Amino acid sequence: MGTRLATPLFRVSKRNSVVLLRIFAPLFLVVSMVNTAFADSLSARVGQAPQPTVMIGVRANQDGQASLQAPLASERDVLLLEDQIGRKVAIDNQYSNWADFSTSQPLEQAAWDVRGGRIPMISWKTAYPGSPDGCAKWSDIVGGVYDAQLADQAKVIKNLRGLVMIRWHYEMEHPDGGRCFYDVDVMKDPVTAGQEYVAAWKHVVDLFRAEGVSNVLWVWAPGGGAFSDSDGNPSTEWMDFYPGDDYVDWIGADVYNKSPTTSTPIDAYPTFVNFYSQASTRGKPLMVSETGAVGADPQMDGDGYGCPYQIGEVKPDPGSMWILSAIATFRTKFPAMRAFVYWNNFGLGGPKHCNNYILRGPSMNAFAKMAHDRYFTL
Repeated sequence: MGTRLATPLFRVSKRNSVVLLRIFAPLFLVVSMVNTAFADSLSARVGQAPQPTVMIGVRANQDGQASLQAPLASERDVLLLEDQIGRKVAIDNQYSNWADFSTSQPLEQAAWDVRGGRIPMISWKTAYPGSPDGCAKWSDIVGGVYDAQLADQAKVIKNLRGLVMIRWHYEMEHPDGGRCFYDVDVMKDPVTAGQEYVAAWKHVVDLFRAEGVSNVLWVWAPGGGAFSDSDGNPSTEWMDFYPGDDYVDWIGADVYNKSPTTSTPIDAYPTFVNFYSQASTRGKPLMVSETGAVGADPQMDGDGYGCPYQIGEVKPDPGSMWILSAIATFRTKFPAMRAFVYWNNFGLGGPKHCNNYILRGPSMNAFAKMAHDRYFTL
């Protein structure tokens, strides 16, 4: 059940209606569950061809300093990336622990995004900061232990007065996602874990709805491995954790090429292909909610992040291959894809370690090309 805004975000004058419809016709398409006829009719009203449909987004944390508690550092990294590609991103992916925000500690960067015309995507985990084994349990969430906290947080989101995506407890099928959230081992008993997850998801969504929050798109996003087995064959594990169409607006998956020595196009990557072939049957807009591939080799940028030695000469580098293949294939082979959110962030081992996904060199050029491709220019 798609979420609709209760009131317009702004008034459209006759003078600027063409400009605004160019920007927002694809967004109306998304919220209306990819209603092509509606999008075409909007385009016809302003005498234009059907508009692009894929939003580009980013997790901007090039220097490892960005966090919900350091919005200025996060905003700086977003602006730097936007300067490099020559346009604004449509989605700014931000990360929050369970109790990181409240009416007394509002989401400053999300408000900044809304003012700047971006959609903040709050990737909201049930973990508590500083406690690797500490998190809100599914049973406590469903039992109402956190209802007062959640009601307060619902007000924070509502008060943003702009469209917000919430990617709640993403990668829920992963061992790290279930360290203390479930009553069972998520790997050994995904069926029970899935039932517990779904109950918690529905409780949170129902509470937000009861609080009158109408500006949220709920993004359900497991890891890409939920759609594939260890041999790259399709897996239906994701279905154990799916809350149902009435509780999900978007379906995402976190899909990476983590190899520094293998340049694989995204359309040939089994994890992505299996995600698309199964998730697209739900009739929801799809996104790669986190994605990336290792950048140019050697992986040292001008600020000293990365590693100075050669892992192996790979041309084209994995990062640019990943992005360029998405440009080439999304419109023809994967029409349900509606967002591509890049993880412009350090990878395994920290910001000064090898195998990071920071855009630079060829991969930055590829991302800039995506940003200016007509199909991705939302």
